[in-house]
Amino acid sequence: FFHQSELKVNGELTYFETLGSSGRPIKRAFCPTCGSQLFGLPEIAPEMISIRAGTLDDPSLYQPRAEVFVSQAYAWDTLNPNLKHFEKMIEKSKK
Repeated sequence: FFHQSELKVNGELTYFETLGSSGRPIKRAFCPTCGSQLFGLPEIAPEMISIRAGTLDDPSLYQPRAEVFVSQAYAWDTLNPNLKHFEKMIEKSKK
């Protein structure tokens, strides 16, 4: 997750809106040419953006801090024991 101000997009995007696990809308951005999902804009945290690591210019610079939706992981999917695990989406902390 990143703050939206940290994102720079070159080119056009196509959006599709669905309900997230919170029950609130999430807008997903796709490449209109190939259909690859690029990022999500969750209504539950409007200032944040969830980016697909594979879309980064250099994914090797990305260091994950947590794994989310582990309750939906397939049996063959290996979880990293060194990361925090969350059954569902991480909720925005309330002040």
